[in-house]
Amino acid sequence: MVARLATIENKLGIVHGKPRVQPDENNAERRLSELKALFEATTDPAFRESCAESRKLMKDLDAGTALTHQTSSSTTPLYYRRAEVLSSSADLRRDMDQISQMLNLLLIDQEPRKEGQTSLREEEITQAPIVNIVPPSNEDERRLDILQANIGDMEKQAKNLCHRVDALLKCYTALIATCSQKMVLADEEVSAREQKK
Repeated sequence: MVARLATIENKLGIVHGKPRVQPDENNAERRLSELKALFEATTDPAFRESCAESRKLMKDLDAGTALTHQTSSSTTPLYYRRAEVLSSSADLRRDMDQISQMLNLLLIDQEPRKEGQTSLREEEITQAPIVNIVPPSNEDERRLDILQANIGDMEKQAKNLCHRVDALLKCYTALIATCSQKMVLADEEVSAREQKK
């Protein structure tokens, strides 16, 4: 370890004098601490975060000795398939979430599933209410369009009302502040006149 530490220090231009015959463990720990401090002082947080992510990926993608064996010339080795899955884990997680949402939509308004039942039956998919929805008629679509337009108008009116209420509250606040100042001045005036009597 001391030899590897010295090699790193030489590459960085750090010289600690002549090498010792007996390696000093405390000295090695101190030198490692100095290297760590130098690394943190000369790099930005984004670079250190990228290095940490790279170390994590290297650890996750390490195949070991059992996964590097090519089992068949026509298939991709398990090592590379595992690396591909791990490198796209975020996309895989998002896809699994979407599949879970689709499953929940298929089970809406259906009988409760039996405990321990894991796979969907064919009729649960083909007869799902969300799949067999009757398409809306032209009249229903027209009514939906009118309703959507009315909701849009109500939203605009609600925003206008909110702006007016905000303006009234600002006026009220200014009026109360002015009244408070006038009352303080009037109270001081009354107190001054009473003292003169």
